[in-house]
Amino acid sequence: MKHDPQAPQQPGVSDAGGFETGLFELIKTERKFKNLMTVFAVLSFLLIVLLFVVLFTYPDASDRPPFVPGLQATFGISLAVSAVLLFVFLKKSASAGEKAKQLASDNIIRAVLEDRFELSAYDPTGHIAENQVNVSGLVEAWNTISGSNHVEGKYKGAGFSFSEIILTDRGEGSDDKTNRRFNGQWLVFEMNKELPSPLLLRERVGIGKLAKSNVETQNTAFNKKFRILAQDPQMASYVLTPQFMDFLLGMGQKGGVVLYAGFVGHQCHIALHSDWKLFNMNAVKTRGGDYAGLLRARIEQDVQFMTGIMDGLLSHRHLFGGENQGS
Repeated sequence: MKHDPQAPQQPGVSDAGGFETGLFELIKTERKFKNLMTVFAVLSFLLIVLLFVVLFTYPDASDRPPFVPGLQATFGISLAVSAVLLFVFLKKSASAGEKAKQLASDNIIRAVLEDRFELSAYDPTGHIAENQVNVSGLVEAWNTISGSNHVEGKYKGAGFSFSEIILTDRGEGSDDKTNRRFNGQWLVFEMNKELPSPLLLRERVGIGKLAKSNVETQNTAFNKKFRILAQDPQMASYVLTPQFMDFLLGMGQKGGVVLYAGFVGHQCHIALHSDWKLFNMNAVKTRGGDYAGLLRARIEQDVQFMTGIMDGLLSHRHLFGGENQGS
């Protein structure tokens, strides 16, 4: 499905130039108030430090010079004003940011997605359903899910959905810590085969390097890189062909990425625990004025990364061939 250049624009935006100018101004406004928040946060911290220095220097109230009470009052008023300004700046920054995200979603992100996919839905604030993530079994010990940039559609005939996902383990007590179990991109890709039992691959990191697999392949590097969990060794061999293992190893070698892969029923789950975000508007510089063009290039790069993964999956003819290939 191609992007229709005649499609209605965002209300209040009459042409491409107006949209791009509006987006640029919103981003500048958001970042201006974020910078002001940083400045006033630092000033507030310094005021608190100075107040403690004065109180520490004159611990006995009766020995304090006459100017100290006035100084304390000035610090208190300044802190109150700073707190109010921080709240105002936060609201203005958030408002401009939300408007910018909506404008970019309607005029750039959706257009790029429609050019590359048979797009069914795009929700910038949504994410893959909890039950889909849960059924994969890839990430353990989490009880809270959030995310963004949920995309659904078809790519070369194969159904897919992907989004940003954050999985956390939140304790019940007030003193319990919140542990982040996963933060990154999650892709669900439809296979044209129904596997009789799950196959899970978890890249070995941290203490996971010591965890044992219950299936071994003939690829020593693959066995060392991933923990392989399967109930049926024969089925695992059917999925893990030499070429497919090379593809997964290549994905696992990307810097800053920890790879999880699950083959459950008729779905393949690819989860990338990473230090980057899809469609990250904050990663694009505003210098030079061509923010919309730079953002579009960034979105196209992210989409190309996701289609690269899908193309690698589609190369496995046994799992994704046939109808998904349109042949």
